[in-house]
Amino acid sequence: MTRELSVAYGCLDRVDVERAVWGDLGSGPEIVDWVYAFTALPVKIQPEEIVVDDSLDPPVTKSFFHIHLSESILLEPDDRLVAEDGTVYLLQSYEGAERIDRLPVAKVLRKDD
Repeated sequence: MTRELSVAYGCLDRVDVERAVWGDLGSGPEIVDWVYAFTALPVKIQPEEIVVDDSLDPPVTKSFFHIHLSESILLEPDDRLVAEDGTVYLLQSYEGAERIDRLPVAKVLRKDD
């Protein structure tokens, strides 16, 4: 008997994985565009941690999330994940892609923070 892990984890959200296109506009390498690496990938987006840096004025809040991916995919360090509502998540780390007993998880930072 096999299990469908994406169902067990409740992967009801969808994200597009966008890959950075780098170029040199005269001031060194920078991201000049984004291309789709994967589209409408079923995921579960789960809040993980909120960090407040109150040494700055005004204080800065960073919101971290775990995104459980329905399948193992190859992510690159500069990839970003874009939710259906337009929220952009910046990839911080990615683990578990080689495991068959759990879904791969991307730790991400919500961009608007």
